[in-house]
Amino acid sequence: MNRMTKQKGFTLLEVLLASFILFLALTAMTMVYQGALTSSRVADRSIAVHQIVGFATADIKKRLADGPELPDEEVSGGGRVGEISFSWKASKVLDSRGQTILGADGDFVRPDTRYQIWAVTLTLKLQGYRKPLQYRIFRWQEK
Repeated sequence: MNRMTKQKGFTLLEVLLASFILFLALTAMTMVYQGALTSSRVADRSIAVHQIVGFATADIKKRLADGPELPDEEVSGGGRVGEISFSWKASKVLDSRGQTILGADGDFVRPDTRYQIWAVTLTLKLQGYRKPLQYRIFRWQEK
């Protein structure tokens, strides 16, 4: 007797192999999706934080410009805009007060304009995201 009959369907090995390949593809897609979602959250926080840089910088410049006299050696401050908080610290790098320069006639003179250079560190914070920025401000004052 010839018992050779045609098989219908898939063998267990074929089903297991197809399931494994499907599992790998789903895992890869999930990892790509999670990475894109994380990148999107980071980008949203970064954009929100950087939107207030102009406001914070204007606040710092105003604080350094207030009053007839130039501020002390170190000035700091901070604030909050919505959920975003910022703090800053400015340190005087250069001050022309008391400096003399060589004038056009060859004599040493004290200039009428006094200037300063400030090193500023601005730190922005939002939901665990912290972004420090550093820059310099040039400021002058006529006598």
